[in-house]
Amino acid sequence: MLSFLVIFFAIALRVREPEQVKRILWVIAGLGTLTALYGISQRYGWDPIGNGEDHTRVFSSFGNPIFFGSYLVMSTVISLGLALDDDRKNDRWWLPIVAVIVGVQLAALWFTGSRGPWVSLVFGLLAFAGLAAL
Repeated sequence: MLSFLVIFFAIALRVREPEQVKRILWVIAGLGTLTALYGISQRYGWDPIGNGEDHTRVFSSFGNPIFFGSYLVMSTVISLGLALDDDRKNDRWWLPIVAVIVGVQLAALWFTGSRGPWVSLVFGLLAFAGLAAL
């Protein structure tokens, strides 16, 4: 929770332009996909960096499956938000790419074996749908 608050205040106090916000969101979504791919590789027994291949629950580079799941919840909702942005309203070719990105993140979230991140993902998606409806 403390790390998310630090990220929030670093962004809130320094970002001035909407383009800066979009760049930050793209970085979060991209890193969510990279860490998800690393978590999936741990699940299938290939971990070139650490010792994650012998565990039943993947933790990627976060050290704990719940921490990894919480980051994936945030990056999944951000990835969906970027896909449905007004700037991409006419770009239909982008939807299969986003489907793969979100699918990789959800697969890694499944491999964490944690229930808490799934509950928060449901509430995050409900909040996302509510905000999108407004």
